[in-house]
Amino acid sequence: MVPPGVGRRATASPWGIQHKIPIIAMDGANTSNTAQDRSRPALIVTLGSLVLAILKGMGAWATGSAALLASAIDSAGDALMSTGNWIALRVAERPADEEHPFGHGKLEHLAGLAQALMIAASGVFIIREAFVGFRQETDLERPVLGIGVTLLCTVAAWGFARYLKGAARRHDSPALRADSLHYSSDLFTHCGVLLVFVLHVGIASPWIDPTVAIIIAALILHTAWGLLLESGHRLMDAGLERTEVKAVEEAISSLGPPVRGYHDLLTRRSGPDRFVQAHVEIDADVSFREVHRLVEQIERAIEQRLPRTQVIIHADPWPEAPDDPHQTHAPERHF
Repeated sequence: MVPPGVGRRATASPWGIQHKIPIIAMDGANTSNTAQDRSRPALIVTLGSLVLAILKGMGAWATGSAALLASAIDSAGDALMSTGNWIALRVAERPADEEHPFGHGKLEHLAGLAQALMIAASGVFIIREAFVGFRQETDLERPVLGIGVTLLCTVAAWGFARYLKGAARRHDSPALRADSLHYSSDLFTHCGVLLVFVLHVGIASPWIDPTVAIIIAALILHTAWGLLLESGHRLMDAGLERTEVKAVEEAISSLGPPVRGYHDLLTRRSGPDRFVQAHVEIDADVSFREVHRLVEQIERAIEQRLPRTQVIIHADPWPEAPDDPHQTHAPERHF
């Protein structure tokens, strides 16, 4: 359905059927509440990440572990990125305006792009520190303390990942989903750090710590690459996921005759908002009033299946007139 605070403006189509284009009614209170609901998880996790970064940093100083230092840097980056997400989520919920008629949702994808670059930078820094550890062959101290700190941080990261995953699902937020994936990947990082201390108790080799640090950095760089691709994909207006496109197709076909098919189905996403437009083929002998009613039904059917979707439907007569230069192709799907 159309987001709260959104009205509709009608524009005439070439066939006389009106398109429904959502426009924004300035409802400051409702927008503010929505922004607070979507951004609150990012703020909570930011504070938690700061605590974890400080705890890991103290543990790295006490134990001399490059792997734990790498994890501390990763958590500090998490806090910074979650802060960026919090800001992006707040701004993305601002209503559309004259300069941004499609809203501000793309800022969530820009935040994801910034996250990817920062994650990659932290991975490179960790690799550098690991090679310093290889040269210096620093021995670990207080491995039991390191095990305790790492176990505590592992439980916290698991909790953050679960919390963000639920919040991302509730609010359908790409930024929160990216955060959730990053904290999930942190579990592998923590397991690697834990392995360093456990092996040190039995083997006490100076090569274990920097080796695991490099493995952690590789995982971090892998996460950064995936996030970079996803964010770039969305910023370039990639189409909706296949399951979402299928929901649109089902909504159009659910009406049956006199709706015969469609063509030129275009979809994209901007933050939590989806945009769908399509040309729908309707029997040419159907009255103007009935075609208008069918177009509205199709729009509602799509919005019911995909919340926060703005839909534009153009109705075309079927079969096409042989002398109509605008009707030169068959529909993508014929019912």
